[in-house]
Amino acid sequence: MRRVPVESRVATYGRQTVAGRTRTVHRIRAERALGKALPEKAIVHHADGSTRDDAPLVICQDDAYHKLLHVRMRVVRAGADPNTHRFCASCNSAKPFSDFNKCSADKSTGLFAICRSCHRITCRSYARNFTSAIKASRNIERIEKQ
Repeated sequence: MRRVPVESRVATYGRQTVAGRTRTVHRIRAERALGKALPEKAIVHHADGSTRDDAPLVICQDDAYHKLLHVRMRVVRAGADPNTHRFCASCNSAKPFSDFNKCSADKSTGLFAICRSCHRITCRSYARNFTSAIKASRNIERIEKQ
């Protein structure tokens, strides 16, 4: 998935000037619904994924929660349950949690980003490349000795 710079994304949202400050319409809508200004780290998430001015909104307490919503939405779009499935970053399909190895570095699910079968393929490819590099270096050593 290609990341779009924040400046480019913000330009696609409607903007309004309120009390001398130019702000995005979805943030103004969220503040009106909340009845007060949004906290500094809060992010407004478009629940249906659209950037329309009348899109349903979710106020996220921080960027980590906002990213989690996007991960779960991706699983739902693939036709799976985000409570039991995860999206494999390698084969781009939703698979059950049991198809992923455990990973303490991932704080949201505790699972690797790629499924076991894709991980196996990656490891085999790495091993093949590593083995061929060792063989090549041994051949160079033999040639140098002669």
